[in-house]
Amino acid sequence: MLPFRPGVSLALLLLAATAEARGVPVHGHTNKRSGSYTSPHQRTPPNGSRSDNYGAKGNVNPQTGKRGTKDPFAPRRSRRSSAP
Repeated sequence: MLPFRPGVSLALLLLAATAEARGVPVHGHTNKRSGSYTSPHQRTPPNGSRSDNYGAKGNVNPQTGKRGTKDPFAPRRSRRSSAP
């Protein structure tokens, strides 16, 4: 069995925390319905929380420096359209 090394354990913990904090790259794509193009960008990793995303009030996007404007506690809107 390998001996316990606190320095190595700390480095692995910091590496895991840093990887979680990074943005997830999103490739540019065209919306099939509207034909609009979305440029490549970064987004926060999905985790089920709405308050830690770049667009939420109180947060700042590290790539653009823009402040978030969306209320993370507002009721969610349905993504489904009413079209048949």
